[in-house]
Amino acid sequence: MKNLVDIDLAGKRVGIRVDLNVPIDNGTILNSERLSAALPSILHILKHTDNLCIITHLGRPKEGNYDEQFSIKPIVEWFKKRLNRDIQLCTDFKSLPGSLCFIENIRFFDGESKNSDTLADEIAKSFDIYVMDAFATAHRKSASTYGAIKKSTLACAGILFQNEVENISSALVEGSSLSSIVGGSKVSTKLEVISLASIVQIESRRNDERPRVAGLYINRLKKNMRLQADPTVIYTIKDYYKNFDTIIRRVLYRDLKLESEFNTYRVSGLPPGPITMPDISAIDAVLNYEKNNYLFMVADPSNRGYHLFASNLSEHNRNRRAYIRWINSRGIYR
Repeated sequence: MKNLVDIDLAGKRVGIRVDLNVPIDNGTILNSERLSAALPSILHILKHTDNLCIITHLGRPKEGNYDEQFSIKPIVEWFKKRLNRDIQLCTDFKSLPGSLCFIENIRFFDGESKNSDTLADEIAKSFDIYVMDAFATAHRKSASTYGAIKKSTLACAGILFQNEVENISSALVEGSSLSSIVGGSKVSTKLEVISLASIVQIESRRNDERPRVAGLYINRLKKNMRLQADPTVIYTIKDYYKNFDTIIRRVLYRDLKLESEFNTYRVSGLPPGPITMPDISAIDAVLNYEKNNYLFMVADPSNRGYHLFASNLSEHNRNRRAYIRWINSRGIYR
């Protein structure tokens, strides 16, 4: 597939399929990141022609029916303000104005999900050039993301799509740095996995123990207990003093009081983001955590790199006292 930047757009009717599936609450867009990500291709096209129709989906409405809660009107308003120009919202491909416009939620159209030949033909014949810039939905064999591309006179990859392909291609080059691709339908869920995996990775350097550690943390989350994870305190200390090269071998009681949204001794739930970039072992440990009844752990003095686990506080306190005696005997006070 050719790239948008290499195509002559002058005087052409252009349709662009983007992914503007953003969270909206009572008409308010809660996160506009995907809208901003679509701008480079849109602005590039508008430099050469105003005859541009933007196509996107929003949510999962019942196909073939209009549903106000899934209308892209708030998205159109966002682009009106961002581009400082009038933009028409069309409900069918027969009424495209020949100027900048949006087509209403493509999932309102019958045949979108089933890659209907009729809908794919209608989309393809509406434009001289069809731009695919919806990388996040490229895996779907739908009328607007597959059929229209196959049937278009000239189809090309948008700037966002091109960049994503180049980034993945670079990551797959032999000898490049290790990369991890985490998929899923919800960004929040993926971020939670990465955040917890980052804690698990620092908490235990032993790959075979990590699923047990992950299971413990998940038990605490389910019981609405604070994680009380020492790695988040160490991260907080380093961030507080702006020195991430500091080596901290012991967390002190005063450290637990540091104010930070990353300090899981003070705040409930997971930190707002990862405290390090977890490796595959840590991510896998979270996704396939050990189902156990543990709620507490402390480093095992007799088995370096591993932990002693406990399901109740009295058992944990015995383990903790043994650990404190050991670390004091080694003269480790920081």
